[in-house]
Amino acid sequence: MDKETWTWILKNIDDDLLLHIVEKLKISVSGFRKRNYKKNLSIIKNRLIQEAISSKNILKLREGFNQSISEDERWIMFRNKSLDFLYEYILIENIQALPILLSLMSSPKNDEYYTGINLYERLKQSNQLSKLETMYPQNGKNEKEKVDLTEKINELKSKIKEKNQVVGSKEKEIILLKGKEKDYKDMIEILNKELEETKQLLDQMTIELSEKNVTIESREKYICSLEEEIKNLRKELDLAREMISSYNEAASSLSPLEPYNDQKAILIIGLELNSRLEKKLESLGYIVSVSNKLEEINQYIDYQYIWLIEYQISLKLKHEIQKCPYFERVRVITEYSQLIRLTDQLEKGEI
Repeated sequence: MDKETWTWILKNIDDDLLLHIVEKLKISVSGFRKRNYKKNLSIIKNRLIQEAISSKNILKLREGFNQSISEDERWIMFRNKSLDFLYEYILIENIQALPILLSLMSSPKNDEYYTGINLYERLKQSNQLSKLETMYPQNGKNEKEKVDLTEKINELKSKIKEKNQVVGSKEKEIILLKGKEKDYKDMIEILNKELEETKQLLDQMTIELSEKNVTIESREKYICSLEEEIKNLRKELDLAREMISSYNEAASSLSPLEPYNDQKAILIIGLELNSRLEKKLESLGYIVSVSNKLEEINQYIDYQYIWLIEYQISLKLKHEIQKCPYFERVRVITEYSQLIRLTDQLEKGEI
């Protein structure tokens, strides 16, 4: 990039200054005499420039220009300025980029040298090079112009400072907005996840509904069956009341019962018991009986434990058992995990 910057500078400086530097660097072009360089400059200018920016001459080129620039105090002041300041100064004042670039590129300080390269690149990227004058000003400007230039520089510093304050404020706003943006993204992610879960649940419900093929007619039939069952339950309730009354009369004439939990046995009211659980209970020394008929169940009411597996029996059987005096000893199991948990508690002696 430094060679590109030097090429642009050498193409745009005054021809006399270019020839002066060429002579100082002792650059020669085969086929042309040095005293004829000026006359043939349009032909050999590119060759002179390429030779000047070659690896063996570029350091001498920098030193040669430094001698000329150092004599012009107006441009030396730009060597210790920041890249942002110089860029803004050139655009606001519409001043020539060439002398400032030349001042920086010829500086013996590397940081100022690289500032010149970066300034050229920024002007190039923003398409500003072609809009600026490329004349190299001569020495001899009066002191008033120097004072005016200093005042403009100070004014420009104030403008840049104000701009930096505005930029700082905008940066804080950007940071705040980025924080809000992250919060919104997190919220959207959560909502999308919930939406996906809801969609999956809806799809599942739709499938289940489709499989069951629930219709208005089937619902009406179900309601009718429930009404019929309610009638039967009312009849059974009346019958149960009569049975309880007779049980109470009979119980008043009986002597107190012996404890019913002496026998190490478990009655399972249901259809079946998982074979693994049954073997486990038997290994603990328990007799296990499984029944879903009220007549058989009444034969095992003296067992130490009575477990009713609700999801394996009919609603009717459950109501019948609830009417029996021993129902207070019945442990109602509503799900399989509860059955496993009771078995584990029994094994540990927790119940």
